Amino acid sequence: MSVPPNNSEKDNHPKNNHSNGGSNGGSNETGNNKSNDIVSWFARNHVAANLLMIFIIVIGLISLTSIQRELQPDLNIEVIQITMA
Repeated sequence: MSVPPNNSEKDNHPKNNHSNGGSNGGSNETGNNKSNDIVSWFARNHVAANLLMIFIIVIGLISLTSIQRELQPDLNIEVIQITMA
């Protein structure tokens, strides 16, 4: 026997209104829609998201071998001292 979900919590929250005259002061959301489209596409295509993550990690590991490293690097730290009378 299954218990039906409690919908009373969902009914207490106001619904999101994505129109330009909503609570966001009428700001333009066209730039935000493109990033939401990319995020929603990756949310639907989890295999592509995982492949992109693996690709970024592999490229990072490959570039790690080509980064020039020094045990004792030469650092020129310029110090500015300001005194007020």
